[in-house]
Amino acid sequence: LKEKWADCEVLYEEYEQKYLITFGYTGVFILRTILFNLTHTNLYKYPFLQALFINIFNLLMTTYLLYYKPLRDVLGFIQLLINEILVDIICLCVLILAIMDKANISGQNTRDGVGNVIIQTIQLFNIFALISMGIQMLLYIKLIIQNLRYAYYKGARSPYAMLKIAFGNEASKTHKNQEVQPVREESEPN
Repeated sequence: LKEKWADCEVLYEEYEQKYLITFGYTGVFILRTILFNLTHTNLYKYPFLQALFINIFNLLMTTYLLYYKPLRDVLGFIQLLINEILVDIICLCVLILAIMDKANISGQNTRDGVGNVIIQTIQLFNIFALISMGIQMLLYIKLIIQNLRYAYYKGARSPYAMLKIAFGNEASKTHKNQEVQPVREESEPN
C-alpha cells in the first residue's frame, strides 16, 4: 500500500499506520467537516437539531482521537486533542442554549453564565494557540541549531555552505534521528 501511494506521502506521513482508519485520518477529518457544513446549512431553521448533530459529530471525533491516536507526533496529538475538547465545550454550551430556546426557558442568568463559559473557552483557545506556536518556534530553532552544528561537523565553514547543508536534503536524511557529534578542532602539529 505504501509503495502504491508513495507520490501522495504528504497526505499520510504524519499519521499512525496501524489501522486503516488511522492511516486515513485526513479522510475522517474531511468527512466530519462535510457533515458539519451540511448540518449547518440545511438545518438552519432547526437550531436544536443543528446543535445536537454537531455535538454528536464532535464527540465522535474526540472519541476517535482518544481511541485510535492517529498522529505520530505527540505534541501535535496533544494540540489536536486540546483543540477538540475546547470545541466540544463550546458546542455543548450552544446545545444548552438551543435546549433553553426549544423549551422556552428564559433564565437570563443561565444564558449569561453559558455565554461567559463560551467567551472564556475562546480565550483559552487563543492562549493555547500562542503557547503552541511558542513551543513549535522553540523546537524549530533547536532543529536549525542542530542542522547548523551538523553542517559545521561536515566541514562547511562558509555561511553559504553551512546553509546549503543545514537546510538541504542531506541534513534531514542523514541525521534525522541522530545526535550531532561535537566538532573536534584539529590541533596543529608541533
